[in-house]
Amino acid sequence: MPIKNCLMTSALTALFALSACTSQPASKAPDFQTAVEHHLETVETRDFEGFRDTLTRTDDLYVIFPGGTALESTAEVLDFHKNWFEDREWVFDTEVEKVIEGTTQSTALVKYSFKDTADGPPRFAWLVLTFQLENNEWRLIHDQNTRIEE
Repeated sequence: MPIKNCLMTSALTALFALSACTSQPASKAPDFQTAVEHHLETVETRDFEGFRDTLTRTDDLYVIFPGGTALESTAEVLDFHKNWFEDREWVFDTEVEKVIEGTTQSTALVKYSFKDTADGPPRFAWLVLTFQLENNEWRLIHDQNTRIEE
């Protein structure tokens, strides 16, 4: 085969291979804002199964409460929330204040009010939620609460 035909065949083969690669749609990350809102809604509505689905699949979830105590594993977080969700009296209202999006890790700053009962006095706090992409789904990996005196 003449060199010119070999070069032409090689060039066409390379072009075909490259076009096959670029025709595959890139996997797009899910919407982070939607993931955060869904996570918060599962807490507000005490949806334990939905809540569990928003958490990391590892046992590395860390939650720090406003007073400084912490839950140091996903298993501890699940145990705490299962018991907490059984209490039907408390009220938890949230507002997402800021979102910082990355390609594999993103953070939401949330202001919340918590009342022990519907007519109880509210307590306010900042909540920093850090999510990481796991199998193309945003999963909570860190939850930091800081009390706000109002």
